[in-house]
Amino acid sequence: MNQIPSNIAAIHSQTGTLFVVRPHTSYLDGPAVARWLTKSRGIRHAVFAVDPDFARHPFWRMALNVYGRLVGGHRMIALDASRPFGIRTLIATLKAGGIVVIFPQGTGIRSGPKRPDQSGFQWLMAKTNAHLVHCHIWHNKKWPVVGIPKYVGDAQRLKAKTDAG
Repeated sequence: MNQIPSNIAAIHSQTGTLFVVRPHTSYLDGPAVARWLTKSRGIRHAVFAVDPDFARHPFWRMALNVYGRLVGGHRMIALDASRPFGIRTLIATLKAGGIVVIFPQGTGIRSGPKRPDQSGFQWLMAKTNAHLVHCHIWHNKKWPVVGIPKYVGDAQRLKAKTDAG
């Protein structure tokens, strides 16, 4: 069973938890978040929404699946607007009380951290009523540093910084 931090344990038992991670500017972001969930938060078996180009690529599919299993039993689902299987899996996971990780800015890493969120993230929230946990990634080191802002003011500053650059 997933170990949930005490501050979200009560909510998690009723609905799933959706970790929303920004800004997504490095190919190392997904692996960094997977490791952080397990090592820092004690969370295992999360489902990651992944760009279909990576999720279906023969090498990357194998590499990311092996890494996810080794780091925390995490798995990935290709999130493709033209194929509803991925979004159905995310909805079912959240409704069953599971944990989903999404990068709402989507793909386009080369576009930088100022990209707006894709609309599907808000739709997923409305459809599942999942508990929302905002995470931030700092890219000032070789390996991305993942964290949850401690105060509401920090989250607002982080969002403003991410949106404004």
